[in-house]
Amino acid sequence: MQYIFILMTKFLPILCLIASFFLLKSALAGAPITALKPGITPVNFKQSVSFSPPKGDVQIKKCAPALQPHRAEYEITLHKSTNPEIADVKGTLTVQLADVGNGWTFEQHSTLQVYSNDGSAEQYITTIVSWESKDGRYYRFNVRSLHNGVEEDCVRGNAAPSTTGEGVMLNYEQPTIIKKTLPGGVLFPIQHLQQALFAAASGQNSLPNKTVFDGSSEAFEPVEVNTIITPVNNLKLVVNDPRLLCTDKAWSLQMAIFPQNSQSPDPEYEISQIILPSGIIASMVMEYGEGFSTQLTLKKVDVFSPAQN
Repeated sequence: MQYIFILMTKFLPILCLIASFFLLKSALAGAPITALKPGITPVNFKQSVSFSPPKGDVQIKKCAPALQPHRAEYEITLHKSTNPEIADVKGTLTVQLADVGNGWTFEQHSTLQVYSNDGSAEQYITTIVSWESKDGRYYRFNVRSLHNGVEEDCVRGNAAPSTTGEGVMLNYEQPTIIKKTLPGGVLFPIQHLQQALFAAASGQNSLPNKTVFDGSSEAFEPVEVNTIITPVNNLKLVVNDPRLLCTDKAWSLQMAIFPQNSQSPDPEYEISQIILPSGIIASMVMEYGEGFSTQLTLKKVDVFSPAQN
């Protein structure tokens, strides 16, 4: 099941939102989501989410697309499988987005247990830390993956404008030193997420043909991302404090991710997610193209003010 280890690193936003990634199907697109009020038990809600407000002054919620610093906890489960090797998938994923003034930091930690039909189990742990400048010109990334407690991969590098003024210079420091130029117009994960949010808020139904680099590709290359945007109506999301977060709007981002310069009509993998104007992901389904898919269910969100970052 080595391919599972490789694919697990792709949760990065691309979240990350990473945002390089979603197309055509979202099993939870119409599923209601609830944030529990203290002492109240929801009725007929399939998903319960706990929200915590920032300390200090509470700012009035805004429904305009704007990234909200936050920490979110998700449960990972098997969505569906036709793969004879896979019996079940269970795990957790935590992401934290912080505003650090001149840029955004993104941290992700996932632990996944994959159970085979022969009774065996494999553990995959992935940690991702990245920083992206707010002008979208600079990017640093560090990805570390463990398989059954043994380090399988460690990738570190950075990207910056080329000194020639053409394209973006990419520098890998691990696992090997590599220098190469990315094409002009390449987007990093947060920038791609912001473009998707603004496209959704302006009523567009797609964000096509975007080249995105997040550092997770084993080919050290960016990927091509096509995004279909669909408004989500009647999202039943109850927040502890209605001033905390805008829940009146949400969109389904369905992304298809292709290797760069791919001639195939079929994507390498697909991701579907429900996203709020704040950039917080309410749910996500990831289709791996290996006969199975995983589902991320939001369990808790801590919303931060800029001073708490």
